[in-house]
Amino acid sequence: MGILLIALALGYVVCYLANREEGSLKTAGYLIGIFIMLVSGLLILGKLYRYSLHQSDRCLMKRMMGTREMPIYQPQSQQ
Repeated sequence: MGILLIALALGYVVCYLANREEGSLKTAGYLIGIFIMLVSGLLILGKLYRYSLHQSDRCLMKRMMGTREMPIYQPQSQQ
């Protein structure tokens, strides 16, 4: 996760340095910087989402039930 935060900061630095330039170099710098920040931000959000899914395994009810599964209710068909 640390490298993604560094990439996010690097994207900001690229945008900051692009602000000093002029013309097409400024536009290219902005696009590259925004792309870096967008990709690293999405990857950070993905990692946080995946981490939150793993934390749900530590739920109290799941620990109490162990590996037992809950029975599935299937209504009997009436003839």
